[in-house]
Amino acid sequence: MGTFLAAAAGCPTLVFTAALVMVVVFWLLAALGLADPGSFDADADLDAWGMGGVPVAVAFSLLTVLAWCVSLAGTVLLDPVVPPGVGRALTRVALPAVALLAAWRLTRVLVRPLHRLFPDEPGPSRADFTRPAGPLE
Repeated sequence: MGTFLAAAAGCPTLVFTAALVMVVVFWLLAALGLADPGSFDADADLDAWGMGGVPVAVAFSLLTVLAWCVSLAGTVLLDPVVPPGVGRALTRVALPAVALLAAWRLTRVLVRPLHRLFPDEPGPSRADFTRPAGPLE
């Protein structure tokens, strides 16, 4: 457990840990009704990044979780192997970029099946099937 906490709170995973805390707080606020999960969708076009079809909050939450996991795993696996000094410094500089790239690729793959859960247009509502109130015929 100590290795996990040291890796999560250490360099370079700390950047993704902070982002993960923000994602968790956002989704807790959304669950309580204090934040709108669709509030980021106004100006964002994720199709260019290959993550289109889902709300921006979902895509970036998934990206953050995956980047944190890759960075944490890389830190835990590489720190005992790479000797201290220049090699470890280069590893700690390269690991966030590699984690972000791997997370982006994984997010693109995982977003495709989620697209069916988030239709582009809302489905019919009850108001579509009721007659407007008017004078009696």
